[in-house]
Amino acid sequence: MRMLRRYLCAPVAAIAIAALWGAIPAGASTTRTVHAGQSIQAAVDHAKAGDTIVVERGTYAENVEILKGDIHLIGHDATIVPPATPHPGSKCFSPEDPTSLSGICVLSPFANLDTGVVTKYLKGTVVTGFTVKGFSGNGFVAFGAQDTEVTHNRFLDNGEYGAAAFTSTQTSFEHNASITTAPSAEAGFYIGDSPNANAEVEHNVSSGAQFGVFVRDAFEAHIEQNDISGNCVGIVFLADAPGPAGHSNADHNDVHDNDRFCPPGEDGGPSTSGVGIASAGATDTHVHENRIVNNVPSGPAGLSGGLVVVQVGPTPPTHNHMTSNVVKGNGTDVFWDGSGVDNLFFDNHCATSVPAGLCKK
Repeated sequence: MRMLRRYLCAPVAAIAIAALWGAIPAGASTTRTVHAGQSIQAAVDHAKAGDTIVVERGTYAENVEILKGDIHLIGHDATIVPPATPHPGSKCFSPEDPTSLSGICVLSPFANLDTGVVTKYLKGTVVTGFTVKGFSGNGFVAFGAQDTEVTHNRFLDNGEYGAAAFTSTQTSFEHNASITTAPSAEAGFYIGDSPNANAEVEHNVSSGAQFGVFVRDAFEAHIEQNDISGNCVGIVFLADAPGPAGHSNADHNDVHDNDRFCPPGEDGGPSTSGVGIASAGATDTHVHENRIVNNVPSGPAGLSGGLVVVQVGPTPPTHNHMTSNVVKGNGTDVFWDGSGVDNLFFDNHCATSVPAGLCKK
């Protein structure tokens, strides 16, 4: 995983705008419209808390960063693609790869992107109605954000994550699509490094990445009613040693045909292919009434299985309940390495399991 790091007014126009603002009561919100050929970032820079920025149909070659709270960015079939030159001073880069540019970034000014410490969250951002494609980094990324709503967007062929939230709380990714052919793509949707995530990832489509939905070192992630296919792993709750991660659920998802092959990672993790839903070193995850079918490895995978519960390093999975899932046509339908305590498999409709006996009779 890569961690994140870090004009416009002629004098006459300025007088006119100042006169208009003078007529608006203090604290009133404003709707600003950006037309094709204009700058989304300029509108964001001039906006204040509570403002709505409407971006009309068109293609905008720029990256957009939001550093103030309560901004609503509304696209009307607007497309954002990488600029020839990112705007000066942009923070939408990965510290480990200065060429890794992201499309839309929501960053708290009170977050240290090197240490991950956040002293004050940036609140209330809304992003909806965009296609964000072809960025070497992420389509959308938030760091140190709260109550962020990302809905009805398409994230296409971005190099790292479709949409990701680091060290954030109450993130909502709903009714989006993340589809990629980029070989480096890590996850369609990512919730990470967030002990108070309380995140919702619902009604999304995710395809083509290493992970369809990736929850890493985070608590309270609710993964529901997503369509996830064509990845190496459909959904994973991962506690990196020593973790923790968990207190999360995956319910009523359609996790199918995740047969992409991913070789071992730089961190020494196993090769993966044909994994439906996995709890890896996590605690208290509830996986209930999902359809997990036809997740078959396409290469020599060190980890595979429709429904998987395993230990990661010294961190065993504990108190994970896998119930009432339809798990069929996978390389192995249910796989548990036998580690941990109080891992429950009940009423799963499957044909094969390791160890034997984990399927409904």
